[in-house]
Amino acid sequence: MQAGDAAARVGLTLLQQESAPCYPGTKGGQARRPKTFSNAGRERMQSGDDKYARVAAAAWCALGGAICFTMAQLEPNLLEEGLLLHVGERLVAGERLYSDIVLVTGPVPYTLVGAVFWLFGPSMLAARAAVALLQALACAAAYDMGRRGGAGPWAHAAAAALAFAPVLLFPLLSAAFYTTISTSLTFSAAWLALRGVDSARWGVAAGAAIALTALSKQTVGALLAVLFVTTVATCAPRGLRLRHALAVCAGGAGTAILTLAWYGAGGDLEVFVSSLLATPSGSVFNSPFIDLWPPGELSPELKLLEYYYVPEIVFILRDGKLNSPPFLVFLSQLLFILPVAVLAVTALRRAFGPLPAAIWIFAGATLACGSNLLPRADSGHLVFAAPAALAYAFCLVPLCLPTREAARRTGATLGAGAAIAVLAGTSLWVSSQLFEIAGAPSYGPKVPVRPVSPPKRGDAVPRVIRYLRTNLEANEPIFVARTEPLIYFATDAPNPTPYTGALQVWGIRGEQQDTILTALDNVRFAVMSDLDEPVHTFYRDELPRVQEAFERFYHVPSLFAGRKREEDWLLVLERGADRGPTLIDLRDPTLGAKAWIRKPDGSRTPAPGPMLDLPTRQNRRPLAHALGARGGGVDWEFRVPRNARLQVATGFKNLHRSKQPNRLQFLVRLSTGGNFETLASRRVKFDPPRGNGRRWNEIEVDLSRFANRQVVLRLEALADNVPRPGRVAFWGSPRLAGPPEAEGSSPAAGS
Repeated sequence: MQAGDAAARVGLTLLQQESAPCYPGTKGGQARRPKTFSNAGRERMQSGDDKYARVAAAAWCALGGAICFTMAQLEPNLLEEGLLLHVGERLVAGERLYSDIVLVTGPVPYTLVGAVFWLFGPSMLAARAAVALLQALACAAAYDMGRRGGAGPWAHAAAAALAFAPVLLFPLLSAAFYTTISTSLTFSAAWLALRGVDSARWGVAAGAAIALTALSKQTVGALLAVLFVTTVATCAPRGLRLRHALAVCAGGAGTAILTLAWYGAGGDLEVFVSSLLATPSGSVFNSPFIDLWPPGELSPELKLLEYYYVPEIVFILRDGKLNSPPFLVFLSQLLFILPVAVLAVTALRRAFGPLPAAIWIFAGATLACGSNLLPRADSGHLVFAAPAALAYAFCLVPLCLPTREAARRTGATLGAGAAIAVLAGTSLWVSSQLFEIAGAPSYGPKVPVRPVSPPKRGDAVPRVIRYLRTNLEANEPIFVARTEPLIYFATDAPNPTPYTGALQVWGIRGEQQDTILTALDNVRFAVMSDLDEPVHTFYRDELPRVQEAFERFYHVPSLFAGRKREEDWLLVLERGADRGPTLIDLRDPTLGAKAWIRKPDGSRTPAPGPMLDLPTRQNRRPLAHALGARGGGVDWEFRVPRNARLQVATGFKNLHRSKQPNRLQFLVRLSTGGNFETLASRRVKFDPPRGNGRRWNEIEVDLSRFANRQVVLRLEALADNVPRPGRVAFWGSPRLAGPPEAEGSSPAAGS
């Protein structure tokens, strides 16, 4: 990529043209000039400045768009971008937002992608080209706001901070995502609001842009409305403040009214309003703010979740490795605190004198972008807050370091040039590394981008896409259970539900499960991610009846079982024989299971600590219990239902950082009040060449002869040798199942 060299050349050419600060209230936002110039001289200088400003803005616009589209050639995005692409394609097919497709964010990003697909056909690169265009306008807006705010050469550095962000904070800023789009719209709205300080017509346009931002991401747009209307009302010329502020309000209100009228005409007004204002409730996706002390260290509770707090580009360049060096963690801490720091500096600087309107507008845009960190302060949201904060920080430099005019000009030129050189050089190196490690496009013809991150470079996702494209009939639906809606787009398979994935699980879970369970009657293939993480909740907790239906009706095809961890994190579930409804789920915590271990003398003692709560793997929910010197187990006491069968699985060696011994004997035992009878036994060896245990092996025991009797059921594991400390035994989804029901019965029937 030559974007870095181009930036350096443009920056060095144009830095010298920026010198005088800009103040509100002057015509067109132009700079005040020394009184010694004649009117003709002032006009020539103003004309020259305008010319250079237009050239500089156009240059940063072109460069910002080129960098963004260059990075858009890399890394498919399964969730954030897959969401927009899938919905955009459904819109082209004639479906309607909010009534046919359940969403909790504004319609603008989806409508934009749908329009692009209608004009140019469905392709990921077509959608990303639209994002690159919005990013280009944002870079030009950042430059011009910095120039009008008196930043001088630092306005170029502000534009560079945005222009190179798609490289340095890769990959979300070059992907089609509603937060990406709302961030770019924020800067366009800010620039229009700045022009609206002196012009009511520009104010109307600013209000419309603010409304479009709110219709992309509600929280960001609402904050912009408050901040920009207040700023316009405060900074507009006297006698025009109310008029210009009302112009901004009129533009926003007019856009909102047109939007409401559109959905009202289609009969979707109620569902539209409720989707944006009522449905997105709950705190399931909240996460703590990164700890800022000591520098370069994460608190113990965050170390295992490092991926959420260090930008993703770090893990891509380190080939997916965790335990980042302290210096990289320290940089992440600085990025998290930067939005707060620059706004605090603004308040401090205001105590020493007034600030230009452009600075207040830029501060408002920074605050709005920083709001993306609440309530979820993770690296995925940091990428939308940090670039705005850095760009704004560059604009504050000349306002906080007053010096003599000559020294200020020279220092600003050198300082801004150095900042641009660092950003350009670093971006050139990072982009070269990314293109070097990128694999060949493998996600199908509609996703012609090169995967970069280790999970995406592997064959896990392409295997799923190939399997489905090979086995699906024309227009046969699939269900993507978790957060990979790009699979719908890549396979051309219809989605039989109005839901795009687990992104909409809060607030509507009961209704969502009913709809999904009905749809599963006609679904032969489902796609499931095995990347469940305890940072929020497990899928089985979010949609337990759907998880139950998967365990009952679906199995893992042999193509996806027995593979290494980096190859099996995404798999296909295929509908098969009915295993029967669940009568008793032995993982139900209300059953009062008693875990124990055997000591060296063979006696039993209660297991230390609670049983582990592990993520679902290969369509089974693991039950893990501790092992003592001679093994361990779990007991349940209950009355056996009629026609009950025990179903349980064994076989995995490692699950989510927990391990079993290499050789174990699994026993299913039962007591009706006396000695325990062994009902089933399985010996498992994890020694080579038999593999490391990457598939479940089913055990099924008929309990019909114990019907209506009170029993104690025991699942016990015996180790050949004394296990190492911390070793456990795994059982997969232990349950008592009833007889299979008639063919074609709903999965919900056994819930």
